[in-house]
Amino acid sequence: MAASKAGALTVAEHLLQLKGVNPDQETTVMYFGQRRQAAIHFAAHSGSVDVVGLLLKHTREWGEDWSPLHAAATREDKSREMVLRALLQSGRFDANTIASVMTGDHVDTDVASYLLPWLRHSYNERTTDHNAVLRAVFALTGSLEPGISLLEKVLADPKTDVNQEIPNSRGQTALHIAVQRGSAEAARMLLTRPDLCVNSRESVWQSTPLHTAMLSYMPNEDVLRALLEDDRTDLEARNGQGETPVDLARNGGWASVMGAMFSAPFSFGGNLESTAGLIEAAIERRNAAASLKEEKKPN
Repeated sequence: MAASKAGALTVAEHLLQLKGVNPDQETTVMYFGQRRQAAIHFAAHSGSVDVVGLLLKHTREWGEDWSPLHAAATREDKSREMVLRALLQSGRFDANTIASVMTGDHVDTDVASYLLPWLRHSYNERTTDHNAVLRAVFALTGSLEPGISLLEKVLADPKTDVNQEIPNSRGQTALHIAVQRGSAEAARMLLTRPDLCVNSRESVWQSTPLHTAMLSYMPNEDVLRALLEDDRTDLEARNGQGETPVDLARNGGWASVMGAMFSAPFSFGGNLESTAGLIEAAIERRNAAASLKEEKKPN
């Protein structure tokens, strides 16, 4: 273990030649929870590419919930990517493990973005856990576009849980995040699922995806129209503060939230007045359709 932590390749090579040395032997460590780790975990976390390469040849197995890939992903220096590449090029990590690393508590956004192409490459329709892949795609920050091809595959599986909570997202679902990131393509793909809970609530503000659209830095009209065109969307839902989406738009949306937090005016680039108008027009259309349906009922 000590040789692996120090990254001493020569020492590690010598130890592996000694009788009775078992590279698979694990010990419990306290950081990142009480994890069972073998020598390769320590080498991966210490950033020793050479020792990792050596131990890959001698280590037979490791736990799925905390693999050497998980350990390497917790590093925060320039050697991290080299260790990740060495591990991934071994071909010993499937899409499920990669997805698990991407959604880990101690993994930053750079790691998740780096791992996404490997996740696409490792994807297998028969063996990959589609729920894990869904969580990994929506755990990315920034644009969701790099994950769209994977999203299309996992949504084709009716067993994929589209309403699951995304890790580290304050209780948001995939639809909340698609709306928040302004990805109309991801939102429309999710909305094709009949089992999607369009009015699910996140855990902080008790906001539905339509509320979230009002709290985005820049409301995306294409995303908004996708929600408004879906008959399942509750246009007049109230969040934990009793506000409807129109209320949020009229009150300044994200700008008002930031202004309250910092007790100062906050500039907002979106046209929330027209956004509120779109929602109100949709409400009027629904009410008119409901009235017409009522009139056509036989007496």
